Amino acid sequence: MFAPCHIKLLSDLQGYLRSRIRFVDKSKYESVNVGSSRSQRYPIGLLNGEIEVHFQHYVNGMEAEERWYRRVHS
Repeated sequence: MFAPCHIKLLSDLQGYLRSRIRFVDKSKYESVNVGSSRSQRYPIGLLNGEIEVHFQHYVNGMEAEERWYRRVHS
């Protein structure tokens, strides 16, 4: 998670953690998009349409989503 998203997340942690996560193909941070081939990309989740969560250790969105909700709701 990039610093601006982290700070925003902390401003309403409970609210963002209750929101649904959806996955996007492109980051709002150009440094993530530049130089990344499609095969090397990792899932990027979006909370409430504004907070990006970068799941660098997961292969696909389905796996990342399952782990996200398991951790948030435990």
